[in-house]
Amino acid sequence: MQTPLPENKGYSLKDKGYEPLDYRFFLLGGHYRKPLVYSANGMDSAKQGRAALNSRIAKLIQKANDEEKAGLTKENYAEILGKMKVESENLVRFKEGLENDLATPIALSALQKESNGKGRKALDALAAIFEMDKVISLDVIKYGFEALAQQTSANSPAADDHAGDPEAEEITALVLARTEAKKAKDFAKADQIRNDLAARGITIIDTPTGPTWKRN
Repeated sequence: MQTPLPENKGYSLKDKGYEPLDYRFFLLGGHYRKPLVYSANGMDSAKQGRAALNSRIAKLIQKANDEEKAGLTKENYAEILGKMKVESENLVRFKEGLENDLATPIALSALQKESNGKGRKALDALAAIFEMDKVISLDVIKYGFEALAQQTSANSPAADDHAGDPEAEEITALVLARTEAKKAKDFAKADQIRNDLAARGITIIDTPTGPTWKRN
């Protein structure tokens, strides 16, 4: 008689609030020849580091469009940036790091430095970042646009509509959690959040710059 298999008690990163790319960012921060110790603190640091990187790239996108009239959108950025001739000290350092025994921490550091955009045009920096991301696949330009949309939504006049609402912070966090659930294709969770908010008299409004909410 076979012994029943134990109940699956696997550890889910998504259940802990991490995205797959947070884990990829975590792995890229260590060299493959050295042991990499997993920890919640390490994952928290990776998640925050990736979010900060996406935020800096969002600023580059905004600067490229507002000041340099680049006309970048989520739909055309790959075509525009892919055609540009890229010259960057950080890109050279990035390639040298990978060619030197796949030193991904050096490559990631070069990408981080390029995202600061200091001393060069934002569009040129984005072109170099796009070239680097072809290798490390963090989708940084894509998520830069998403970060920009969230920043625009947060800074819009509608954001002031919730001033003084004692539940505003909690509700906004739930709305963002619904967005993350939809990205992860966890539509059951997204629908549950929407229904729970609806039961509290909250309507979520999806806009081109991101979701917002209002009380009925």
